[in-house]
Amino acid sequence: MVKIDVSVGDLCDRISILCIKRDKLGISIPELESYSEALDDFIVEGNFDVGLFPILQFRLRMVNKLLWEFEEDIREAHKEFNIELVLTLSRMISELNSTRSNIKKKINELVGDQSEPKTY
Repeated sequence: MVKIDVSVGDLCDRISILCIKRDKLGISIPELESYSEALDDFIVEGNFDVGLFPILQFRLRMVNKLLWEFEEDIREAHKEFNIELVLTLSRMISELNSTRSNIKKKINELVGDQSEPKTY
């Protein structure tokens, strides 16, 4: 296994996506437990004031859940050649990705993570 440094926000994002994948597809995801344990250990060892942390995690999961559903909808709209719906969903996905990025940034700020944000 290769180990890489990731921001806490990105780790929370990955965990939320894996939870959604597990729930939607009904499959076991072995790395989910190890990622969750790594996050828990980080929080405990860091002794952070993380009162907002569960709220931000919940918001991130809800945004990722909406993104999952919109991506499913956009695949169906493509099959039906519904270009107007594809464009609408694409705009919504873009807005949700901005929200997702802001939540991850807030998580990083909360725990003092100075990781470089992704730029596009």
